[in-house]
Amino acid sequence: MAVAFRWRERTGRPAVRLDVFQSTSATWPTFAPHHYLTRDLNPSAACFVGEVDGTPVAFVAIRYQPMSSVPGWMFHRLVTLPEWQGLGVALRLVEFVAREYQQREPHRVRMPTRHPGLARSFERSPLWRCVRSMGPSTRRNQARKTPRTAIAERGTAAAARGEITATFEWVGP
Repeated sequence: MAVAFRWRERTGRPAVRLDVFQSTSATWPTFAPHHYLTRDLNPSAACFVGEVDGTPVAFVAIRYQPMSSVPGWMFHRLVTLPEWQGLGVALRLVEFVAREYQQREPHRVRMPTRHPGLARSFERSPLWRCVRSMGPSTRRNQARKTPRTAIAERGTAAAARGEITATFEWVGP
């Protein structure tokens, strides 16, 4: 018996309880092979791990950037293990940490990303505001397009080469 497939028919994401713990850089080697940038972790970064049933599934680091044009807290590395991707684990982990760090001076928390799917997740969330749209990472070209529009115009191949970035700022609930 053949089952007919209907476009956009899905059951949704399974319910996953994510527990978040502050960690040390000692947990980074578990996640480093799955990150697209260098495997180096900034020594000043505070590290957090998301666990499901005691199993580490996601990692994020955040650090203070005092010399930035906009001083504040900036996420440094974000990794979700491949088998856990697509469940919203990374966004929940980042939101938990952002909520905690927004309470600290200077109260500004930002998340840069080159990943088109992650940019779309931040764009859909009412808890984040796009402060730098997807585009080449130069100050000259900061067109105020939505990340979705810019991704469609430039294509995902450019994103894979690291040519486009977007930055989101935590606004909270």
